[in-house]
Amino acid sequence: MAIFAAIRRAIRNVTSGLTLLAFVAVAILFAYRRYLKSRERLFKDRGLNDPKVVQAISGFIGVDQDKLTREAAREIALKQIENKYRTNRLMLIAFIALLIIVAGVAVASMFSQPAVSGPVRLQGALGSAVAGINSSPEDFTVALNGQSLDKFWFGEVAADDERAAVQKICDTNPCLVCDPARINEARHVTIRLGTSPLVSFTDKFGETWQRCGSA
Repeated sequence: MAIFAAIRRAIRNVTSGLTLLAFVAVAILFAYRRYLKSRERLFKDRGLNDPKVVQAISGFIGVDQDKLTREAAREIALKQIENKYRTNRLMLIAFIALLIIVAGVAVASMFSQPAVSGPVRLQGALGSAVAGINSSPEDFTVALNGQSLDKFWFGEVAADDERAAVQKICDTNPCLVCDPARINEARHVTIRLGTSPLVSFTDKFGETWQRCGSA
């Protein structure tokens, strides 16, 4: 059935223990339903003198068949199967509903999660950030062209990749210029000083840094 194919695909993306438990329960209930169906066919298709039928009926009626006619015993067994079918159907509906609810919650939470800024986060000394980018396996390098840029301090930027992170550094620091201006798919970028002034400051360790000042 299409609904179960969809549920199985959803299970691969949902790690909830409750979802796994419900999925296992549905599988077990379907297996038991097939077993009931096979017993029903056995009782109806084979003669009452068949030893397999006599033995199977005993497992369903729970009483001594010697006290009943074989026809009566079979009718009781079929009635038991009907009752078990009804219980099985209700349990299946309940667990399938649980699966659909949990899968729906998982999908809804996936789409409702706030957008993250990105896996690449850079902050601090520009020289150190550039050295980290240049040492990565990505086919992308950055050069610094300007006095004191190694000691330039920038605030945190976050982006999906290193190119976008460098673009944000240039966009958020008016005293810096990226060449090319729009990095996009560039394999090499040079960061240089623009026309805006720099200001110096000393951190708590007594080290001097520079950052963009007011125009």
